[in-house]
Amino acid sequence: MIKEKPPLPEKPLATFPELRAVMARYKLTYTDMAQVIGTTMPTFRNKINKAGSEFTFDDMLNIYDFFKSKGEDVSINYLFFAWKFTNVNKEDKPTWHFKKGGSPWTQSAL
Repeated sequence: MIKEKPPLPEKPLATFPELRAVMARYKLTYTDMAQVIGTTMPTFRNKINKAGSEFTFDDMLNIYDFFKSKGEDVSINYLFFAWKFTNVNKEDKPTWHFKKGGSPWTQSAL
C-alpha cells in the first residue's frame, strides 16, 4: 500500500510579492532598494526573503515614501502585509496607515 503525501501548506511562492511587483515595474534591483533604506544589498536581500532579517518600521516608511514620490498608489499594508492574508481576512480587518510625524497610526475601513 502506497501512502499519499500530505498536502503542502499554502504559501505564496515569493515573500512580499507586491513589493517585488512594484520594484519590477521600475526595474529596481536589490542594490537600488538597499540604497533607499540605507543598507547593503545582502541585508536588503535577507529582509525581502525573510532570511534572518526583517524590515523595520523606518525601512517600511522609506520604501513607502520612495514609491509614493514616484506616483504609485500604494500603502504600507499593500507592500508589506497584504500578502500574508487571504481575501476573507482582509475583509474582516481594518487597514492601518502609517504617517511620519504626528500620530503614527490612523485606521480606515477597507
